[in-house]
Amino acid sequence: MKSALIAAALGAALMAGSVSSAAAKNYGYGKGHYSSLAEARAYGQCLYPQQIRRKLAHYGWHGFDVVKLRHNTALICSYRHGKPYELKVDRCTGEIYRTRPLYGGGYRNGYGY
Repeated sequence: MKSALIAAALGAALMAGSVSSAAAKNYGYGKGHYSSLAEARAYGQCLYPQQIRRKLAHYGWHGFDVVKLRHNTALICSYRHGKPYELKVDRCTGEIYRTRPLYGGGYRNGYGY
């Protein structure tokens, strides 16, 4: 009887631990998952912002201006071939999820000259 109570309490504790870890936000890829972006960067699982800028510059992007930081993505305004774009970038790997051209001018539906 006593061992059954201990087993039930242990099972409940394990279930509670797995629920909270599943609800936690995870960073990193490959071997580990970390609870914060700083921790994942410290263990070499995520790139630092300077490394992401260099990676994007290697692909022809320049003039970075961070518009909004989210949990695992960043919205960045950048230029390529002299034209402005909004990029949605993974904050851990630097992978570009989406590019959207930003057109200047307030006339001709935003396609002004």
